[in-house]
Amino acid sequence: MAEAWLALLVARVAVRFLRLPEVLERLQRWSRFRAAPAESAMLARAVWRAAALHALPMLCLPRSLALAWMLARRGQPCEIIIGAQPKGGTLDAHAWIEQDGVPINSPADSAQSFPVLLRHPVT
Repeated sequence: MAEAWLALLVARVAVRFLRLPEVLERLQRWSRFRAAPAESAMLARAVWRAAALHALPMLCLPRSLALAWMLARRGQPCEIIIGAQPKGGTLDAHAWIEQDGVPINSPADSAQSFPVLLRHPVT
């Protein structure tokens, strides 16, 4: 869970200070540092638990970036998905991770609730 906690912190800072294309490019570069194999569901739970322990709020984008990085380090390809929809005069957005078209850190109907704006593969 320490890896998840640190990955969340790095993702939160990166999202705050970098543009999304730069964050995604660095995510791909940093994924070259390999880690021991683990199941994607276990990693998703670790990120969720670590997010609950952070002093900073960890919204869906940092959680998804952290999970994508942890999966990529283990050689498990995934996609970062960002969807959005208008809601009451604002734009409601959500980010999640999919493997083989199945969300692993979000409800299965995320794509129906939030039409996809960005689909970025991470390997």
